[in-house]
Amino acid sequence: MRSIDGAIVIALVCVFLAGCGGGIELGKVTGTVTVNGEPVEGATGEFQPVESGSPSYGTTDDHGEYRLMYTADKAGAIPGEHLVRIAAAGVRDPNPNADEAEGEGRQIGEEMVTVEPGSNSFDFEL
Repeated sequence: MRSIDGAIVIALVCVFLAGCGGGIELGKVTGTVTVNGEPVEGATGEFQPVESGSPSYGTTDDHGEYRLMYTADKAGAIPGEHLVRIAAAGVRDPNPNADEAEGEGRQIGEEMVTVEPGSNSFDFEL
C-alpha cells in the first residue's frame, strides 16, 4: 500500500509541475518591413491581441527585419488574432490623405494578422 501512495504522490507532483511551469505558449514571429520595396530601419511594430493579453513588440534592423518579443527575455506573441501597428520616424505615410507632419514614431501602417503556435512570418509592404 505504501508504494501505491508514493506513486500517486509522485504522479501528482509531476502533473503539478508540468501545469505550473509551462506558462503561455507563444508563437515565434519574424518578418520584414519595407516601404516602396526598400527596407525600413528602426520601425517599431506592436502586435496587440484582439481578445486579451499583453502585446508583443519588435524593432527592425538595417535590413528591415524584426523579431517579436513578448517580454525582455521571451520571444514571440500570444497565438490568435492581432492588430498590428507599425510606426517609424522619417518615413512618409503611404496614405496620400494622411497628415504629413514629421514625428518620432509616427504610425505608418496598421493590419490584422493571426499568430499561430510555432513559427510565423509576416512581411509588411507599406
